Amino acid sequence: MIKIDGSFLEGGGQILRTSLALSALTGNAFTIEGIRKGRSKPGLRPQHLHAARAAQQLCDADISGDSPNSQELVFRPGRLESKNLSVDIGTAGSITLLMQSLLLPAALGGKDITITLRGGTDVKWSQSYDYFKNILLRNVEPFAHSESELVRRGYYPKGGGEVNVTFRPRFRLSDYEDFSECLSQLRKELPEMNLDKRGELKAIEGISHASSKLKGVPERQARQAQKALEKLECPVSIRTEYSDSLCPGSGITLWAVFSKEIWPVRLGGDS
Repeated sequence: MIKIDGSFLEGGGQILRTSLALSALTGNAFTIEGIRKGRSKPGLRPQHLHAARAAQQLCDADISGDSPNSQELVFRPGRLESKNLSVDIGTAGSITLLMQSLLLPAALGGKDITITLRGGTDVKWSQSYDYFKNILLRNVEPFAHSESELVRRGYYPKGGGEVNVTFRPRFRLSDYEDFSECLSQLRKELPEMNLDKRGELKAIEGISHASSKLKGVPERQARQAQKALEKLECPVSIRTEYSDSLCPGSGITLWAVFSKEIWPVRLGGDS
């Protein structure tokens, strides 16, 4: 069993999320100690707890230590058998961070699935929903066709956001003896991923959003962003929208679109 130090470097939740994803894919069991030891409130918070339990469902894993504030977890995956999931974090915990534990297993799973998640879509210390959909998911396209639907935004502190993410794998782990055989086939069929070669900047796109009571905020955010980007001398298109969220909030996500067609590169940021 692989032993993982959850206090390594900044000691955050990313160590756990990555461990869960790779364990579900490879079939390798792991134990992790010192979960989020570098944080002011260490241990499993709602987002991390539900990430572990959702990953467990995807691969029929044997899991222990999955309780609130636990700093130790043992995860023994079974064979990856993708299934539809519904995950309610119950707080404004980040939906997009939780998805990091499920993204690769779902993209290479045995069948088409839809994952419904409820929680925070646009909260601090995590990528926004629009970053997830328009930047991160684009890098999954060579492995699986994916669609993401925003039902409602969820801002801090009440959350209440809802997202549906559907995956239709192009490569199915269940068709291979194990992950090593699947990985070998991926390397044969897909071109090398090189994000350093982007091509020419074609355009900058984005979404500026706010809760329905904050009239004028998305438009103001978009205008200021467009003004700052004028010097790049390329087309800039920023859509504005409102959401009937449970509490006030706003945000903006921008991404640069480049000319490279194979493994298309998008660089983005959000606030």
